[in-house]
Formats: sequence, structure tokens, C-alpha cells
Amino acid sequence: LRQADRRKDEFLAMLGHELRNPLAPIVHAVDLLGRRDARLAERATEIIRRQSEHLSRMVDDLLDVSRITRGTVRLDRRMVTLGELVSPAIETWRHVIVQRAQHLTVQLPERTIWLDVDPTRFTQIVANLLHNASKFTPDEGEIAIIAEEENGSIALHVRDSGRGMTPDVLERAFEPFFTTKDVGKGTGLGLSMVYGFVKQSGGHIKVYSEVGHG
Repeated sequence: LRQADRRKDEFLAMLGHELRNPLAPIVHAVDLLGRRDARLAERATEIIRRQSEHLSRMVDDLLDVSRITRGTVRLDRRMVTLGELVSPAIETWRHVIVQRAQHLTVQLPERTIWLDVDPTRFTQIVANLLHNASKFTPDEGEIAIIAEEENGSIALHVRDSGRGMTPDVLERAFEPFFTTKDVGKGTGLGLSMVYGFVKQSGGHIKVYSEVGHG
């Protein structure tokens, strides 16, 4: 109980920091809008749009983890192609990957692969794994999304050339609210949410890593 209470306090402190990150540029952008300069107004509008989307994603993550914990998530399953799920996940974070000059490789089976999944949730899974890979990979680093057919199923791998995970982080990677205490490195909800959605979808997820080897 003491450990859970401490983890909750750490999460609230991290959440406060994460919320301030997008709020600061939004406040600055609002100030720019008041200067009646068309170029500044366009720049300010883009800042507000992007940071608002970031805030919205954080709130959605909080709500999704809460639903997973209470077992109230309902999956809207339908047949959809693997490519239709991976592409929007990549577009969600392409601007970050481009900004950091990271090299993203995508390898999907040549033939069309149909999956019986909730498209929104599956895309969230891939987007969260991709964001996590980008976040802990240095500028100009390597990231790969690779899908392979295995005995009638699809194995989807997200790999990176980042700093890797220590054994204690590996053990707790999918715990809710667990973070690596890096300032600005997230709320600790992403991988927990991924784990919940994968499990509810009837899949399995594992993490392999070594320090310094992504």
C-alpha cells in the first residue's frame, strides 16, 4: 500500500509537469494572436492546434486507463487491413520523427492482411509503441515497425536503437503510472494502456531490451 501510494504521488507530480509542457506554449501563442500580425497569428494557431491535440491525447489516455482498470472498455471490432491501422499511427507522430531526424522503417507483408480488431484501439496501440520508441531514441536514431505472419497470426514488432531498459524497468514496464523519472518523458500511462488493449483484443505483448541496445 505504501508503494502504491508513493507511485500515485510520483504520478501526480509527473502529470502536473506534463500538463504544464503544452500549456506554456498555448499561453505564449495566445499572446502572439493579440499582436495583429498575420504571420505570427498563423504560427500561433499552429502551436495552439498541436499543443491542444497533445493535451487531448493525455486526457484520453487517462480516461482509457481508468476504463481498462474498471473493465468497462468496449471494443468495436470489425475487419480492417493491417495497412489501414499502421498508417494513421505513423502519421500521428511523423512530425516528431521528422523533427528529430530519426529514420523509420516499415515492413509489412506484401499480401493484404485482414484483422478482426477495433481499428481505433489497434491504431492507439501502434501509435503509443511508436511514440515510446521515438521518445527514448536519440536524434538520427533508427526505428522499425515490422509485421510478420506466424501460424495464422500477426506478430508486430516495434524496434528502436534507443538507450534500452534496465532489468527493473523491464519488470515494471506495463504497470500503470510507472515512469523512469525522466523529466518530460511522459505520464507512465502509454504502455499500461497498450497492455490493456492488447489483452482485451485477445493478443499478447512482450518487451525485450538491453541497456544501450534499444
